[in-house]
Amino acid sequence: MLIAAVMSNLLFVPESSQAAAADCTNGSLIGRVPVLLVHGFNSATSTWGIGDQHPGPTSAVERLCSSTTHIEGFDYSKAHAEWVTDDRIGPALATAIANLAQRSRQAGGPGKVVIVAHSMGGLATRCALDPGCGHRSIRNDVAGVVTFGTPNHGTFLKGYGLSLPEGVLLRALSTQCNQRFGPSLCEFVDAIATSPAAHAFTPGSGEEKRLPPWPQGLPTRAVAGKITVTTSLFWHVYQLGDVGDAVVGVDSAHGDAGTRARTIDCGTLGVAASLKLQPVVDLQCTHVQEPNDPRFLAQAKEVIDAAPRSAVSNANDAGSLTARTIGPFVGTWYAHGGGLDINSDLTGRQKISIGPCVMENLLDTPYCNQVVTYRFTAASAQGSVTGKITKIDYETWEGGRPPASFKTDGDLGYRVGQSVTLRKPKKDMVTVAAGSAAALPFCQLNGPSVAAGECGA
Repeated sequence: MLIAAVMSNLLFVPESSQAAAADCTNGSLIGRVPVLLVHGFNSATSTWGIGDQHPGPTSAVERLCSSTTHIEGFDYSKAHAEWVTDDRIGPALATAIANLAQRSRQAGGPGKVVIVAHSMGGLATRCALDPGCGHRSIRNDVAGVVTFGTPNHGTFLKGYGLSLPEGVLLRALSTQCNQRFGPSLCEFVDAIATSPAAHAFTPGSGEEKRLPPWPQGLPTRAVAGKITVTTSLFWHVYQLGDVGDAVVGVDSAHGDAGTRARTIDCGTLGVAASLKLQPVVDLQCTHVQEPNDPRFLAQAKEVIDAAPRSAVSNANDAGSLTARTIGPFVGTWYAHGGGLDINSDLTGRQKISIGPCVMENLLDTPYCNQVVTYRFTAASAQGSVTGKITKIDYETWEGGRPPASFKTDGDLGYRVGQSVTLRKPKKDMVTVAAGSAAALPFCQLNGPSVAAGECGA
């Protein structure tokens, strides 16, 4: 009965406005990015606002709706308690993706679908994209995938050896299900306890280990929610750690996304040091709220906006550079204190540690990363790839916001608009030269260049 409590403020029914959504869900596919929304465990397409006669302005379908999107939902609610390899889930999703892509091509659209998946929907998408699991080859039908709170490594609610914050969460909320949240969330908890899908959510389960990884080079973005558990003692507030989104831990939601991972601050759960008092809850989001949370949806919108809207733009927008010519660079590369992701959609993201966030307070400050986003546009006869810096962000090593006193004095001198050049001096190494900064080497994790110390310690 525990987790039900954490999802207190969760499910809500959208209230008004449907004109724009009707155009996105029922209108033409011409010049639009096809978007497929995939719900999670114990849910249905209505969680996104799809099928509602009056989807409200805060629903996912309304927030993602624009003149350049066509939105549909994949509904496996009748089989939601089964594991994703069930024919009604992963394989059926593969068919739905292929059909939507084909209809897009027939309408003169890009023929490539952006998938936005919540919770178990992300695992269903992993299955669908693997020919052995989804029973068909659809990799070329997909432009990108965004996942919200997907339990790539299971949920701590099904695990053993809980951390202190997880124990605090469960102890603080274990008696609140029936009293405060009604039978629907209690049924959710019962389903987690007994269903085939829930068994697979156990960290390290055989089902989890056998699930195929994302296809190499597929643009993916894994978004996690983070609730911080705090306690106070002698007028000081201490952070005990986090409990993810109260269902899925941050590491599990990120999976193997590397620098493509994002973390959303979902607020705090404050408890007295004795743990005997009622917790002080200041939550902005929890697992079940993620499909309609504006910050999660903003992450999805970034991926959707970067996707091609027509067959012409898909082929020609990058000039001589194509998914094929950038192929040798595609993948995840590592350096000491950083990482680099190069995607087949001609984008890249680099994350490099810049040390303490506040140099004047070294003993009591988190460490920060500089996060640089690239757009690649051309390839040379010598095999290098060039582009521009399109965005620069900063975050703590844990993925949170830097402190208010943060200064960017320790960054690498990169600026939006500067040129960037990728080179491949070795099979297992990529170098990045941006602006006037020296070229940085990034290596394959288990390659010989790493062993030789050429990408840092």
